[in-house]
Amino acid sequence: MAEQESQEKIELQEEQIENSQKQTQNQENSQQKQKRKVQVREVPSENTLIFDFEVCQNCQEHSWCTHHDEEKYVQIFLECQKLIESQIQNSYCTFNEGIKPSTGSFEIRHQGILIYSKKNTQLFPQPSLLVERIKKFLDDLENNGDVSKWAKKKEVKYQPPKQKKERETFQSYMKKREEEEKRQKEEKEQARILGEQEEQKKREEEQRRQEQQQKEEEEKKKKEEQEKEEKRIEQEKIENERLAEEEKKMKEQQEQQVQQQKEQQEGNQEQNQSGE
Repeated sequence: MAEQESQEKIELQEEQIENSQKQTQNQENSQQKQKRKVQVREVPSENTLIFDFEVCQNCQEHSWCTHHDEEKYVQIFLECQKLIESQIQNSYCTFNEGIKPSTGSFEIRHQGILIYSKKNTQLFPQPSLLVERIKKFLDDLENNGDVSKWAKKKEVKYQPPKQKKERETFQSYMKKREEEEKRQKEEKEQARILGEQEEQKKREEEQRRQEQQQKEEEEKKKKEEQEKEEKRIEQEKIENERLAEEEKKMKEQQEQQVQQQKEQQEGNQEQNQSGE
């Protein structure tokens, strides 16, 4: 009994080690896959507007205290990069260039000035709103405005105004009820009409099937009668041929008998003449 328990413990430990190794391997594969998404590109010219992104990476190393999804960080960066470089002329986005990103970071800087900070706002940037934010930041920077406010400024999401729900009156309730009853009545009537049409269709199909069956039976009967008539004619032909053959044979026999009688008479005449 003790040996069996010891063996079970060993098997359980081996299974745990194997699962741990598989998990580690899956995380490494996931990390390599995500890193391949961010392509290395050529360094832009001097007049390019460079926006430096500091994005949290190697999330599996701090998975014991966070629930970061490294793929989500990379995906948001790619969306931001695409929108910025397509809508802001002569712009270029870097990805953790020359820095080691801190845990949970998604920071955006220009000339070392913070434009957006996930650490300060506790929110990811919205790619659709980020371009307008950067344009306003560049205006402040060009006009010597206050650019420090952007480090903590949160993006305001559009929220449609709440519509006040009106209390339903008795008249509106009765009207709605009448409309619902009318709708149900129309649906029942429509269902009845469709049912009758379906029944009529089935009856017509059944009638066509019976007519087709009757037609096939008549054709079959006609064919059988025709075959029977052909068979009768064939039998009559065979019978006539047989009768003609028999008549021919009888005629030949009669001719032979007449010939024999004639020969016998001639023979008798010769004997009579020789006797005289």
